[in-house]
Amino acid sequence: MEIERKFDIKNIPSWMKEKSVRHKKIEQIYLMIDFDNDGKVLEEIRVRKAINLKTNQVDYKMTYKYGDGLSREEIETPISSDFYEMIKKTRHEGYNPIIKDYYMVEDIYNPNRLIEISEVDGKFCYAEIEFPDEKTANEYVWPYPEILGPKGEMTNQPNERMSVYWLKSRVS
Repeated sequence: MEIERKFDIKNIPSWMKEKSVRHKKIEQIYLMIDFDNDGKVLEEIRVRKAINLKTNQVDYKMTYKYGDGLSREEIETPISSDFYEMIKKTRHEGYNPIIKDYYMVEDIYNPNRLIEISEVDGKFCYAEIEFPDEKTANEYVWPYPEILGPKGEMTNQPNERMSVYWLKSRVS
């Protein structure tokens, strides 16, 4: 189970870049996106290549997500680079959204919590925070109002999912 809140941010402040414990470039391809009758994403399968820019380590994963909103089922499994490249070349060449920069930083107000920050296609940024349970997630108050973007919190905004962005920007 993934319990996560998502926030629109205007930009990635320099202090977040400097405090980053991970910095990655990410390519991802959505193999399946299924919608419910109201047009919300119900489930998705994606494959991802992530390059750690500090260590040059490359990870390949396939992820299945089910549900919408604050809590969703998430199953993630490693895959081989050959499998990833085969999918990329034979099915979706040219359709990869690239997360230009991905940072994972410690929340300065709570060093036990990490904030994942992504800049996508050079067009927008967002932050995600995972929580151990819904109570903790619901009590959380975003501590950086100075960088909050006009969309504010996007946790329960179905059109703000990466899979929806991928469909609109790469497939339509």
